[in-house]
Amino acid sequence: MRLYTRLGAVSVVAASLLALALALAYITAAYPYQDDFCFTLWQRSPAETANWFFTNWSGRWSAMFLYAAMASGHDYAQQGMGALVWWSLPLWLAGFFFLAALVMRGAGAAQRGAAALVLLVLFWTSTPGALDLFYWTAGVSGYSVPFALSCLSLFLLAVDRPAWASGIGAIVAAAVPTFNELAGIVLVPVLALLAVDRWRRNRSFMPLLVALVLTLLASAVVIFAAGTAQRLDAQVETEASLLGYAAKLFRPYDSAFASIVDPRLLCLLLVAACSTRFGASPNPRRAIPVLALGLVAALAGNAAYIAAAGTVPSYRVLGYGFAVMLSATAAAAWHLRGTISNKGLEAASLIALAALIVTGPNTTMALHDLPKLAGFKAEQRAF
Repeated sequence: MRLYTRLGAVSVVAASLLALALALAYITAAYPYQDDFCFTLWQRSPAETANWFFTNWSGRWSAMFLYAAMASGHDYAQQGMGALVWWSLPLWLAGFFFLAALVMRGAGAAQRGAAALVLLVLFWTSTPGALDLFYWTAGVSGYSVPFALSCLSLFLLAVDRPAWASGIGAIVAAAVPTFNELAGIVLVPVLALLAVDRWRRNRSFMPLLVALVLTLLASAVVIFAAGTAQRLDAQVETEASLLGYAAKLFRPYDSAFASIVDPRLLCLLLVAACSTRFGASPNPRRAIPVLALGLVAALAGNAAYIAAAGTVPSYRVLGYGFAVMLSATAAAAWHLRGTISNKGLEAASLIALAALIVTGPNTTMALHDLPKLAGFKAEQRAF
């Protein structure tokens, strides 16, 4: 059985390398669209740009500042978009690494890095809205950055740290909604429930409480900014009741509930439960509240979007929710490790995970699209 387990592990590595190669190849095909064209004619400084958007279109001051700083002086036609979006992959990887470092206590840095890399692969191969989350400049500044910052803040706040580290964690948490208010709304229930959990266990919870208050205040500033109100007013109004809004949260393909039965996440749980590499978990029951916490956080983001826009969440919002559920599943998997301890089932689940990576929706899309890359680049140059 050890041979089959090793073959399964090798298959996951091979599938992951294929997915990473495809993800990197897509960077060369990144093309300006949507907001990118607006910034081609924008000649103001990043601070002036962020201030203008804050009062006229978006309260996400930090995201607009970063967007303008990246796009300033960039020749979209000649330089392409690869130079502006390549760092989306390291950002998502950093977020998953902070998560692995928080959860996988006792594991080495290399093992945490490997876990983060697998999570990045699973995310890229199956997330909704991969184009916006990985290859759109506004998506990088508005989704990749706040995800990495959220994971960093939890890494600094969720366990006992020196006062200076907790203070940095609270500041980082407060910065999250200035990049995207939905990311702040997702972070709020996580901070709140973690604070309650530490209070119940007679552990220090004040850093989490301070971070929660600061995050709520920063979220309120962004939500009630004049620019945010103007953007929402410009959207098409829809007639829907409160019951109709609630029903949209439970639509299988339009909410975080779809992630609960995602085969990749289920397979990840099974691999961890069968493996004894890190020993048996002392408290496997903690997996359930961890998964519930992830679901509550993802649904909070969905609910905020539906309440504001009156429509089902966009693919990039669903993708951010999927990242949250994937993170919660990874944390739950650590708590489930070694509970089954079946080598045969472990080998089978590893092979299944590799197959799911190769057949993921974004993997198959890339395998279909990338052979046409040369012709697409020629059309770009002609345009």
